[in-house]
Amino acid sequence: MKPRNNPSIRSTRQILESAKRHHGQLSRHWEAARRHAGKPDAEMLLDYIRRKEEGFVDMVSRYLAHAPDEMLDTYFQFTPDELRMADRFDAWQPGRDDTVAEVIDAVLQWDTVME
Repeated sequence: MKPRNNPSIRSTRQILESAKRHHGQLSRHWEAARRHAGKPDAEMLLDYIRRKEEGFVDMVSRYLAHAPDEMLDTYFQFTPDELRMADRFDAWQPGRDDTVAEVIDAVLQWDTVME
């Protein structure tokens, strides 16, 4: 049964679609950063990270396409702190002028919440 009007509840499908969207944004961000890196070693590292992000997007896309609806329509309830962080991360996008360190810091904060 689908929960109604409870913003602290998200379906597996919603969580995975959000993750897919954010990893796609990160992939594009790392591509732009790679083009402006100016150093071969930095370019190689950023390209590696970008490819990992693309691989994650592909994996989640395949899972969403083939997983049973019964699995995707299961629900998770977030604590108020987790929900605030999830909402903040949903609204976040890596900025054009964000440094590599700033983007990594934001992503690691989210990763800590999701542990």
